[in-house]
Amino acid sequence: MAAKILKFLEEAGKLKAVPREGWKMRGIKDCESVAEHTFRVAFIAMLLSEIEKCSMQKALKMSLLHDLPESRVGDLTRRSSNYRQKREIEKKAMSKILKNLPGKLRKEYMQLWGEYREGRTREAKLVKYADKLEMLLQAKEYAKQGYDTSDFWKEEYEFEGTALEIYDLLKPS
Repeated sequence: MAAKILKFLEEAGKLKAVPREGWKMRGIKDCESVAEHTFRVAFIAMLLSEIEKCSMQKALKMSLLHDLPESRVGDLTRRSSNYRQKREIEKKAMSKILKNLPGKLRKEYMQLWGEYREGRTREAKLVKYADKLEMLLQAKEYAKQGYDTSDFWKEEYEFEGTALEIYDLLKPS
Protein backbone atom coordinates (compact mmCIF):
# COMPACT_ATOMS: atom_id res chain seq x y z
CA MET A 1 0.00 0.00 0.00
CA ALA A 2 2.83 2.43 0.79
CA ALA A 3 4.12 2.15 -2.80
CA LYS A 4 0.71 3.16 -4.18
CA ILE A 5 0.45 6.09 -1.77
CA LEU A 6 3.92 7.18 -2.87
CA LYS A 7 2.73 7.12 -6.51
CA PHE A 8 -0.22 9.31 -5.54
CA LEU A 9 2.08 11.77 -3.76
CA GLU A 10 4.41 11.87 -6.76
CA GLU A 11 1.41 12.60 -8.97
CA ALA A 12 0.41 15.52 -6.74
CA GLY A 13 4.01 16.75 -6.83
CA LYS A 14 3.82 17.07 -10.62
CA LEU A 15 1.62 20.15 -10.08
CA LYS A 16 4.79 22.03 -9.14
CA ALA A 17 5.88 21.79 -12.78
CA VAL A 18 2.51 22.67 -14.35
CA PRO A 19 2.31 26.39 -15.16
CA ARG A 20 -0.94 28.32 -14.86
CA GLU A 21 -1.69 28.68 -18.56
CA GLY A 22 -3.56 31.98 -18.30
CA TRP A 23 -0.42 33.64 -16.97
CA LYS A 24 1.83 31.86 -19.42
CA MET A 25 -0.33 33.04 -22.36
CA ARG A 26 0.14 36.61 -21.12
CA GLY A 27 3.89 36.21 -21.46
CA ILE A 28 4.57 36.22 -17.74
CA LYS A 29 8.00 34.76 -17.18
CA ASP A 30 8.27 32.25 -14.36
CA CYS A 31 4.52 32.32 -13.81
CA GLU A 32 3.01 30.57 -10.84
CA SER A 33 2.52 26.81 -10.97
CA VAL A 34 -0.72 25.00 -10.26
CA ALA A 35 0.84 23.84 -6.97
CA GLU A 36 1.56 27.43 -5.93
CA HIS A 37 -2.00 28.39 -6.83
CA THR A 38 -3.39 25.42 -4.88
CA PHE A 39 -1.34 26.35 -1.81
CA ARG A 40 -2.88 29.81 -1.56
CA VAL A 41 -6.37 28.52 -2.43
CA ALA A 42 -6.05 26.21 0.59
CA PHE A 43 -4.92 29.11 2.79
CA ILE A 44 -7.86 31.25 1.69
CA ALA A 45 -10.29 28.35 2.17
CA MET A 46 -8.90 27.69 5.64
CA LEU A 47 -9.51 31.29 6.69
CA LEU A 48 -12.92 31.59 5.03
CA SER A 49 -14.15 28.30 6.50
CA GLU A 50 -13.24 29.53 10.00
CA ILE A 51 -14.98 32.86 9.48
CA GLU A 52 -18.03 31.47 7.66
CA LYS A 53 -18.42 28.56 10.10
CA CYS A 54 -18.35 25.64 7.70
CA SER A 55 -16.26 22.47 7.64
CA MET A 56 -12.61 23.44 7.40
CA GLN A 57 -11.57 19.83 6.92
CA LYS A 58 -13.87 19.45 3.94
CA ALA A 59 -12.88 22.83 2.47
CA LEU A 60 -9.17 22.06 2.80
CA LYS A 61 -9.54 18.65 1.19
CA MET A 62 -11.51 20.17 -1.69
CA SER A 63 -8.90 22.90 -2.08
CA LEU A 64 -6.05 20.43 -2.30
CA LEU A 65 -7.95 18.21 -4.74
CA HIS A 66 -9.59 20.86 -6.93
CA ASP A 67 -6.88 21.05 -9.62
CA LEU A 68 -5.22 17.66 -9.09
CA PRO A 69 -6.18 16.31 -12.55
CA GLU A 70 -4.01 19.04 -14.03
CA SER A 71 -0.98 16.97 -13.02
CA ARG A 72 -1.91 14.79 -16.01
CA VAL A 73 -3.81 17.05 -18.40
CA GLY A 74 -2.31 20.47 -17.74
CA ASP A 75 -4.17 23.68 -16.99
CA LEU A 76 -6.94 23.72 -19.59
CA THR A 77 -8.12 27.25 -20.32
CA ARG A 78 -10.96 28.52 -22.49
CA ARG A 79 -8.42 28.88 -25.28
CA SER A 80 -7.40 25.21 -25.09
CA SER A 81 -8.45 23.21 -28.15
CA ASN A 82 -10.04 20.53 -25.97
CA TYR A 83 -11.70 22.90 -23.47
CA ARG A 84 -15.19 21.65 -24.37
CA GLN A 85 -14.23 18.20 -23.15
CA LYS A 86 -12.49 19.58 -20.05
CA ARG A 87 -14.93 18.08 -17.53
CA GLU A 88 -14.69 14.59 -19.00
CA ILE A 89 -10.93 14.76 -19.58
CA GLU A 90 -10.34 15.86 -15.98
CA LYS A 91 -12.73 13.23 -14.59
CA LYS A 92 -10.83 10.44 -16.37
CA ALA A 93 -7.51 11.86 -15.16
CA MET A 94 -8.77 12.11 -11.58
CA SER A 95 -9.96 8.49 -11.66
CA LYS A 96 -6.52 7.37 -12.83
CA ILE A 97 -4.74 9.44 -10.18
CA LEU A 98 -6.94 8.18 -7.36
CA LYS A 99 -6.69 4.52 -8.40
CA ASN A 100 -3.53 4.25 -6.31
CA LEU A 101 -5.38 5.01 -3.09
CA PRO A 102 -7.26 2.57 -0.86
CA GLY A 103 -10.93 2.23 -1.83
CA LYS A 104 -12.33 4.32 1.02
CA LEU A 105 -10.02 7.27 0.33
CA ARG A 106 -10.48 6.95 -3.43
CA LYS A 107 -14.25 7.13 -3.04
CA GLU A 108 -14.12 10.03 -0.56
CA TYR A 109 -11.71 12.11 -2.66
CA MET A 110 -13.63 11.50 -5.87
CA GLN A 111 -16.85 12.48 -4.11
CA LEU A 112 -15.30 15.66 -2.69
CA TRP A 113 -13.82 16.60 -6.04
CA GLY A 114 -17.20 16.04 -7.71
CA GLU A 115 -18.91 18.08 -5.02
CA TYR A 116 -16.47 20.92 -5.68
CA ARG A 117 -17.18 20.79 -9.40
CA GLU A 118 -20.93 20.89 -8.79
CA GLY A 119 -20.48 23.93 -6.54
CA ARG A 120 -23.70 23.52 -4.58
CA THR A 121 -22.61 22.93 -0.98
CA ARG A 122 -21.36 25.70 1.31
CA GLU A 123 -17.85 24.26 1.26
CA ALA A 124 -17.78 23.87 -2.52
CA LYS A 125 -18.93 27.47 -2.99
CA LEU A 126 -16.35 28.64 -0.47
CA VAL A 127 -13.54 26.82 -2.31
CA LYS A 128 -14.73 28.26 -5.62
CA TYR A 129 -14.56 31.72 -4.03
CA ALA A 130 -11.07 30.90 -2.75
CA ASP A 131 -10.03 29.76 -6.24
CA LYS A 132 -11.20 33.03 -7.81
CA LEU A 133 -9.80 35.19 -5.01
CA GLU A 134 -6.40 33.53 -5.39
CA MET A 135 -6.43 34.24 -9.12
CA LEU A 136 -7.34 37.88 -8.48
CA LEU A 137 -4.64 38.23 -5.82
CA GLN A 138 -2.14 36.85 -8.32
CA ALA A 139 -3.45 39.22 -11.02
CA LYS A 140 -2.90 42.14 -8.67
CA GLU A 141 0.64 40.94 -7.91
CA TYR A 142 1.45 40.60 -11.62
CA ALA A 143 -0.04 44.05 -12.27
CA LYS A 144 2.39 45.48 -9.69
CA GLN A 145 5.19 43.88 -11.73
CA GLY A 146 3.99 45.75 -14.82
CA TYR A 147 1.85 43.09 -16.52
CA ASP A 148 -1.55 44.03 -17.91
CA THR A 149 -4.21 42.15 -15.95
CA SER A 150 -6.99 44.72 -16.40
CA ASP A 151 -9.24 42.21 -18.18
CA PHE A 152 -9.59 40.26 -14.92
CA TRP A 153 -11.50 43.15 -13.43
CA LYS A 154 -13.97 43.33 -16.33
CA GLU A 155 -15.48 39.93 -15.53
CA GLU A 156 -18.39 39.56 -13.17
CA TYR A 157 -17.63 37.39 -10.14
CA GLU A 158 -20.13 36.08 -7.63
CA PHE A 159 -18.98 36.24 -4.04
CA GLU A 160 -20.77 36.24 -0.69
CA GLY A 161 -19.82 37.13 2.87
CA THR A 162 -16.17 37.66 3.68
CA ALA A 163 -15.13 36.61 0.16
CA LEU A 164 -17.14 39.54 -1.22
CA GLU A 165 -15.50 41.92 1.24
CA ILE A 166 -12.04 40.70 0.18
CA TYR A 167 -12.98 41.05 -3.48
CA ASP A 168 -14.14 44.62 -2.90
CA LEU A 169 -10.76 45.41 -1.31
CA LEU A 170 -8.89 43.81 -4.21
CA LYS A 171 -10.73 45.63 -7.00
CA PRO A 172 -8.83 48.54 -8.50
CA SER A 173 -10.49 51.84 -7.65
